[in-house]
Amino acid sequence: MNYCVDKIENRLVELIGDDSAVIVVPLDSLNFKVREGDILAFNELSNAFLPMPELTAERRKANRKRLSDLFSRGK
Repeated sequence: MNYCVDKIENRLVELIGDDSAVIVVPLDSLNFKVREGDILAFNELSNAFLPMPELTAERRKANRKRLSDLFSRGK
């Protein structure tokens, strides 16, 4: 299952899953740097989240294009 970092606040990370489930984990439980918009995969064998930098980059690019297309419609 993949999760998107929705927000980081008070050392807590709110994650939204592909199934729209929301979970909150302590920032300290992630042993890597995260920022809002990052995609994380949950590995059930290790019971840990893993960063997915390639998928994060793809989604950010798609979101930028979607936003650009939205604003260019009226021109």
